[in-house]
Amino acid sequence: MKNPTKRNGRVIYSPEIDGLRSVAVLVVILYHFGVPGFSGGFVGVDIFFVISGFLISRLLLEELKEGRFKFSVFFVRRARRLFPALFVILLSTFCVGFVLFSAEDMERLSGSIVYASMSLSNIFFWLESDYFDAASELKPLLHTWSLSVEEQFYLFWPVLLYFLHKVPRSWPLPVMVICLGIVSLLGAEVVLKEFSPASFYLTPFRIFEFAIGAGVIWVVNYFPGSQVRKVASSILGVALIIYSVHFFNGETPFPGVNALFPCVGAALLIYAGGTGPVGRVLASAGPVGIGKISYSLYLTHWPIFVFYKYLQIEPLGVIDQIALLGGTLVSALALYNFIEKPFRFGMKGSAQSSPAAFGLACAILTLALVLPAADSWANKGWVWRFKENEMFLTRYDINDKSYVWDLWKVVSSNSGLRSAKAKIYLIGDSQAADMLNAISTTKLVSGINSNVSVSHIQYFCGGVFIPSASKESYYGLENKAFLKEKVKREICEGQNSSAFSVDMLKGSEIVVLGPFWYDYLVQYLPGTIDRIREGSSAKIIVVGHKHMLASSTGIFRYHKSLYGIEAAAAKFIDPDTVAINNRLEKISKEKGVLFFNPLKYLCAGDSGCKVVGRLGGPMMYDTHHLTPEGAEFMGGSFAQWVKENNAFN
Repeated sequence: MKNPTKRNGRVIYSPEIDGLRSVAVLVVILYHFGVPGFSGGFVGVDIFFVISGFLISRLLLEELKEGRFKFSVFFVRRARRLFPALFVILLSTFCVGFVLFSAEDMERLSGSIVYASMSLSNIFFWLESDYFDAASELKPLLHTWSLSVEEQFYLFWPVLLYFLHKVPRSWPLPVMVICLGIVSLLGAEVVLKEFSPASFYLTPFRIFEFAIGAGVIWVVNYFPGSQVRKVASSILGVALIIYSVHFFNGETPFPGVNALFPCVGAALLIYAGGTGPVGRVLASAGPVGIGKISYSLYLTHWPIFVFYKYLQIEPLGVIDQIALLGGTLVSALALYNFIEKPFRFGMKGSAQSSPAAFGLACAILTLALVLPAADSWANKGWVWRFKENEMFLTRYDINDKSYVWDLWKVVSSNSGLRSAKAKIYLIGDSQAADMLNAISTTKLVSGINSNVSVSHIQYFCGGVFIPSASKESYYGLENKAFLKEKVKREICEGQNSSAFSVDMLKGSEIVVLGPFWYDYLVQYLPGTIDRIREGSSAKIIVVGHKHMLASSTGIFRYHKSLYGIEAAAAKFIDPDTVAINNRLEKISKEKGVLFFNPLKYLCAGDSGCKVVGRLGGPMMYDTHHLTPEGAEFMGGSFAQWVKENNAFN
């Protein structure tokens, strides 16, 4: 049997495990770099968790059985394995971010460094996960969430196994680990339906993956199996992983039950060991070599990708992907040979430092990095790095983003207090809130609170009317945002029904429809117009899409100068936005309603796109939300459009 074997009572090296590591890291990297066919490559992280559960449990159980387990030795061994390379990545990422990043992006990076240094990255990114969260491509340390999960596992698992091994118990240890795994899996599945980021990032909902790896130990011991069984297991294991990597995508509910596909696949491959053709391939020189540097590959690939995209912004081509793969390989080899390997195994001709000395060095280095990172985090990303005339553009206070909803909340709370129906009725999500803010900067409406009413339909519900006959198809297949968020359908149906009810529509003189226009919503616009007309004789204004390929600060960091920035910004017009607006305009004309195209005013003719507001700040703080200066500009544009189209008379 070629499963982990022993020599003199000690577990010896299993090359196929490194081969499996190579599979895990490669599918993650190819997924992140956008290589076709790897839409589910994120499952590589789950394969890593299974491998860790197997190896760490095997080591702990062996040492506990032989009476030589020591917590201090275990933790120092883990620290030698993980800390030096991670520290280099954190430090180098901080330095590159200092040179390249905008103030807001540097602030976020600094916070993630503080958390990553304390093995809490998963907590940091979980707390950040909401609608206004920055794109993952602006987070060079996002991948460290999985390292934090592993590090938290290393703290929790030895204590658990030590306790279960030492105290009298009614159930066998394997049964207790299995029960723990089942509880974790059920918890992950339940939380996934209510708040998927928690299920994704938090360690309790990943324990079942480590437990699956631990379970392989007892399966090997109790059911060693024939060679035929192991060959069949390896083939099935590969099939499960290939299925996950190829057919899963960002809309697949995950982790939960779906995580069993890659996890069981990895467990079957570990069980099979080096047996059969699959085992021989995994144990061959190429996969083993990649597996040995898999940690360094994983650490380097994502920061390289983020910084490359930060400068490039445009979609990656094949040449870009090849360059990224090459850069990742070279960086990983350097990190492995000069940092990871020497600190893990000791340098040639010199003994390893004592655990106390190593621990002290780790503490000093961590403090030396965390202090400046914390200062940058507390001081808005060290905005002093920029010239005075660039400062407003590169720094938009993340706390000010709440302003989008501030006026909307006031108007919404006053709706039930009015004695008469409001003149203008806005329906939509944060895009409608943008329009409310824009209108408030004009003289179009005298008294926003008394003359405007609103209905909020969350972006993942879609701000269009969904007839009963279409609900199954809409919520079950078409609405990608709804499927991704995994919210209860009743929430969306309730918001939709309320917003388009006769009680809300009647009496209004103008109905403004302003959702975030996903392409699958456009087909429902004719029916939505008909529904509004059933309940009201109001004028209908459809507000178009304004999504760009980059934020104002993103365009600035690409162009690197305020001179000529508007012309440069034109290349960041999203073709999908243009196509959606063309469809919306066509339907609006056919149905005899007014269409306001905000993109037409943001990007007017040959002059390019507005990036900088009247006071020198950004027009949009992300790809589709206005800043106060952007709202002021859009309000003026809307007032001009209203006058030209006699829209408010």
